Amino acid sequence: VGKLYAGSDGSGVFVCLDGGAHWQPSAHAIHYGSARCLVYDHTQPDTIYGCGNASIFRTTDGGGSWQVLYDNILRSFNTIIQHPTDSRLVFAGSSEDGVLRSTNSGGNWEFSNSGLDSNWVEVLAINPSETFRIFAGMSTGLSASTDNGQYWVRVPLGLPYWVPVRCLAFHPTEPDTIFAGIDSTGIRVSRDGGITWEDASQGLTVTGAWPA
Repeated sequence: VGKLYAGSDGSGVFVCLDGGAHWQPSAHAIHYGSARCLVYDHTQPDTIYGCGNASIFRTTDGGGSWQVLYDNILRSFNTIIQHPTDSRLVFAGSSEDGVLRSTNSGGNWEFSNSGLDSNWVEVLAINPSETFRIFAGMSTGLSASTDNGQYWVRVPLGLPYWVPVRCLAFHPTEPDTIFAGIDSTGIRVSRDGGITWEDASQGLTVTGAWPA
């Protein structure tokens, strides 16, 4: 089965070795015990990136120890992703500073917000077939970049601009199909790479959408 990891927003990272039956805390080197998002390094199975309140962090030994890569007590980080073809390229989204980008596996970070109309980024997602194309779900809708996050443009969803996009997911076999979970609205889907969108909430009994 291998190792399973779970992040919490107060008790750090937990690890499981038996398919989910029993969990134990990983090493406690995470500020305020906050681990809102975890992502595997697809080239190094023992390397995991994470983020939460005040920091971006990484383990290179399967959770035995954690290293803080970016530290700011006044900031909160919601999402982190690794580029699927360039493992050195890592992106993080924060509630105050928009998108941060590292080109050297987290060694250094820079702001990557040109064109964004909000500094509150909830979620990031990369098109699996056109890996230069990145989407950012924000507190004020959706933006996209076609140059690995150097510049962003707003993506019209056909909704009020202030509606937050909480989660994003690409179809596993149809890379031009992307789903967006939207607070107070439900789910919208694009089948042409994010150009046009339509409602996909039929049958849902709730309208809020959050990452699972």
